[in-house]
Amino acid sequence: MLTNVELENFKCLERVSLSLSPITLLIGLNGSGKSSILHSLVFLKKFILQPQTFNPENLGDLTPYDYVNLGNFDEIVYLHKGEKPIIIAVEFKGQNSQSKLRLTLNKPPKHSQSTITLSEPVKLSLSVSFNSFPYQGNQLVHGNVNYDRLTHTIQWNGLRISVTSGSKASELSSKLNEYHQLLSGLFLFHLRQTFKTVTYLPTPTIDCTKPIITENEAVGYLSQPIPLADDLTEKLSHYLDSMIGEEAEFRFYSGMVRPTLKLRGIARFALSTEGLGSNRLAFMLMTLLIPHVKTLLIEEPETHLHPKVIYDMGKVIANIIKSEGKQVIITTHSEHFLFSLLSCVGEGLLTPEDLAIYSFKKEGSRSQITKLKVTEDGQVEEGLPEFFESDWEIFEKYLKSLGKS
Repeated sequence: MLTNVELENFKCLERVSLSLSPITLLIGLNGSGKSSILHSLVFLKKFILQPQTFNPENLGDLTPYDYVNLGNFDEIVYLHKGEKPIIIAVEFKGQNSQSKLRLTLNKPPKHSQSTITLSEPVKLSLSVSFNSFPYQGNQLVHGNVNYDRLTHTIQWNGLRISVTSGSKASELSSKLNEYHQLLSGLFLFHLRQTFKTVTYLPTPTIDCTKPIITENEAVGYLSQPIPLADDLTEKLSHYLDSMIGEEAEFRFYSGMVRPTLKLRGIARFALSTEGLGSNRLAFMLMTLLIPHVKTLLIEEPETHLHPKVIYDMGKVIANIIKSEGKQVIITTHSEHFLFSLLSCVGEGLLTPEDLAIYSFKKEGSRSQITKLKVTEDGQVEEGLPEFFESDWEIFEKYLKSLGKS
């Protein structure tokens, strides 16, 4: 799991640090920096897993179809001050390890730096420097550690750890590279992801180096004739039925797959012909259920959905997180979604530690972020002024309009 993210000079975020939970909600007005948290994590994943794609003039081209294209270094750095470094640091906790990855990017020809700090099962910090993009991973540093009372030599190239000597090199390497596995399991689900065609040529493998799971990959994985895929489809159908009264089904036509929704077991509709709400909801849950996905970054899951469905969706996401051991980081403007998750805390499905809520506010060119404390009974100690103040202002205007009429 990702346990903490620190950013400096990334877009409108001058200096922030967020501790992360299994469910982390980012709330606040548009343009306050919420999506920048998600983009920074995708940015780090791209550097580690696809370093060859880092173009000096287009560092921020993070997803296909230019959905997330942050531009060049000067456009990404805070206040567009190219002399400042961009820093992204993430802490990871795996089953057998704890580590921190810190990327310090400077505008070439200044040197940049990639640092790995290990705290479990061994303690060590290693850094490499480079001054050009794309970085080839050709800078090496070494260090010695004691593991299981034996000396092992660790090699770091800024992207991945190698254990080059020691009787338990393979075992130690697997543990130390859990951060790499967790980054491989980090995906973005953005606002434009929907099923767009009626049938798909299935792609049964998931490319974990990329930031999103495509329609073909999602359909291909869940339509495989294997027990795991059948189990995931059954879960997806159960969750969709509980929210919108429809079940998921994958039908084969001459080697092509048609993802459909089945209404109360009677009529079938191609997912691409459904409204954007049901379409995107099915795709999002499908993505979250795929085993490769460990952490899903979701932009505004409430988009195009009815308030009751939004509330039910919060319960479903909480269930998936607890039962499947997943993590989500979500931007939202929906009080229905927020109250659903808070009610999960009050009902005992989630603990206060399972849910982190951060409120974003723009002050001038800088984002201010406040962590809101969730109590045992599912309340927020500081209240939710962004929601309630806006609701009251709108209601007050409505009452005044009634008075005039």
